[in-house]
Parts: sequence; structure tokens; C-alpha cells
Amino acid sequence: MRVTMVGPFGMRTRGTMWRRAAPIARALARRDHQVTVVVPPWDSPRDAGRIWEDDGVRIVNTPIGHPARILGWMLWEVLDGHPDVVHIFKPKAYAGFVLQLLWHARQLGLWHGRLILDADDWEGSGGWNERLGYPAPARWLFAWQERWGFRHADALTVASKWLAAQAHALGAQRVAHVPNGVDPAMYSKRPSRAPDEPTALLLTRFVEFTPAQLVDIWSPVHARLPTARLIVAGDTTGDPGRIARRMMAAALPRAHVQWRGLVPFADIPSLCAQADVALFPAGAHRINRAKCPARLADVMAAGLAVVAARIGEHETYVRHGETGLLVPPGDDQALADAAIALLRDRPQAQRMGEAGRRRMMTRFTWERLVETVEDIYNGAKRRHQARPIALPDGEGIQER
Repeated sequence: MRVTMVGPFGMRTRGTMWRRAAPIARALARRDHQVTVVVPPWDSPRDAGRIWEDDGVRIVNTPIGHPARILGWMLWEVLDGHPDVVHIFKPKAYAGFVLQLLWHARQLGLWHGRLILDADDWEGSGGWNERLGYPAPARWLFAWQERWGFRHADALTVASKWLAAQAHALGAQRVAHVPNGVDPAMYSKRPSRAPDEPTALLLTRFVEFTPAQLVDIWSPVHARLPTARLIVAGDTTGDPGRIARRMMAAALPRAHVQWRGLVPFADIPSLCAQADVALFPAGAHRINRAKCPARLADVMAAGLAVVAARIGEHETYVRHGETGLLVPPGDDQALADAAIALLRDRPQAQRMGEAGRRRMMTRFTWERLVETVEDIYNGAKRRHQARPIALPDGEGIQER
């Protein structure tokens, strides 16, 4: 099968394409599909016009320039490959326009492939549109593209069950739940874990919770376990990260806190080896319900026990009492108490971490998850051949 994947931005700086689209593409290529990824690298201009191969996947970076020219180049590259399936990653901006133009071309009989849409975030009300502070016209456009894409794509792959429910509510007919996965090879050589003191790891962009909550979470931990360490890694240099550092320094000047900043993806296993437990606090808002945290999959695959808010895909990955502990979203005291329990019982934390690693390696490898992607491609083929324009009612599925 010839598959072309399309993204709204380049392959380097934003997670959707290199953490989600690329591993799906590589897994499909290993199953003998011919896969091309077309992206407009406006966010990594040094890649403009470059083409390379990544484990059997052809990566095409269009030239950049005027938005209309970028869109034209993208359409040319997509159609030049004569794909059986075009898989759009994110229904917004350039990728959303490609979806719409191909749908209309098919209506006119100018193209005959299948259109699949992937969603890994919520852009509409209460979602990323508001968090990223786009101008009002852009917020309206991206929310409209999202609704349009959910209703008109032949099928959807979505990263969370919450997104699946939203897609069905908006009229999507065929929806597959495909959470983020892991590559077992990355975790095949695990560094030995022997932190000197009880240690918690927090990988964050300070999107899921506020800086003040970090103080509220770690204060009781520090009070009851003064030797416990906290490693904070991720986007600690942006405004929320700087605020968190100042607040922690003022409230807990004697706490053992290490601020690591952004950590290369390949270094995550060794970072996890320095901790006993990973913390995933989250508030009860739509971004946390819709997203599928790849970092949670990473730390579990690395063998870390998890203390997480019971929200969204945290419940897909974590089995309470078996691979970690789940607490009510936004309950900082409950999260602190759960962290203390595991930091005091480090052998139990290690057993939970090993159970989590086994769960990720049996349930959530990309090689297994891509079987659902293939099924959705083939299901869209059958339905498109039967009724290429009108979508039948009552045919929705949700797969795990």
C-alpha cells in the first residue's frame, strides 16, 4: 500500500511528527508499505527542500515561502506519489488545508484515494488554541478545520479515548484509538538504578499543572522525607518554568531539587535510572483529557513506577496499584501522599516499575499499535469503494 503522511510543520521541533507520525511510518514500512512523509518545515527552515530516508520512510520537506506556495508544493508532493492513503496528522493549518483540498478533488473525480485524519490534541474551545494565544482569526480557523476534518475524513486515528468521544459526537463514522507507543530497542539496555536517596522525576512542559502546584506537591514530601530529591526536566526555561524555579527556591530553600532543562530523547532511559518514581500531576481540563503523554509511556517503558492524576490517557497506561498509583486530578496533597508512600517503599516502587515496563512492552509497542492503523486503512478502503462520497450512519467503531 502506498501511504503518504502529511503534517502541519517540520520533523524536528514539535512532537507530533517525530514522536507520533514518524514511528507509525517506520512501523508501516517494516510491514512492506511504501511510506512518504510530506511536511512544510517553516519551523526548521534549514530543512527546506531536503529529502532523506529514515528506516525505509521517505521524508520530503517542501520549500518554504509564501503560504500559498507552500500549500501548492505540499499538494504536488502528495499527488506525485499516487498514494492509496493520505494520512493527515493534525487537522489544522497546512495539513488541514491539504485534507480539505483532497476531499473536494475526490468529490470532483480528480483523485480517488482514502483520507485518514490523526488527532493527538484538542484545538477547539478549552484546548491548544487558547493556551498558545493565537490571534482570534487563527483560533477560529483551527477550530473550524478540526470540526470539518472530524466530519469529512473517511476514518480517524486518535491518541485518546476523549478525542474518540469528541469525534463521534461531531459525526465521525470510523474512529480508532491509537495511543502513543514505545520502541523496545530504545530500552533494551537499561542502566542500573541505584539512586543514593529517594528520588522523584518530573518531566514537564508546565502545561498540565501550574508552578504553584509544584510547591504544593513537593512541600509535604520534603517535610516528611527531608532527604528526598526531585529532578525536574523539560521546558524549565520558559516563563512557567522560571516562575516555578523562583517559587520553589523561595518556599523550599533547603529542598534537594535539580533543574535539568530539556533532555535529549535518547537520554531518557539513563535519566529514569536516577529516580525511583515519576510524577505526572494534571488538572481537570480539556488539554489533559485529550492529550496522550508520550513522556508517560517513556518512563514506564524505562521501568519507573508512576504517580499520576487519574485523567485522560493516564488511565490507559497506568494500572492503579500494579504499575503505579492514580489520584484525583488537581489533588496535590493526594499526589504528594502517594509519592511519599512509594519513596518510602522503594522495593515496591521497583516492582511497580518492572510491571509497568512489561505492560508497555506487551501492549504499547508501535509494532503492535500499527496493526490498528492498518485495520483503519483497510476499513476505509472497503467503505470508500462502496460509497466514495456519502458516509453511512451507524458504522462507527472504537478500537484499543
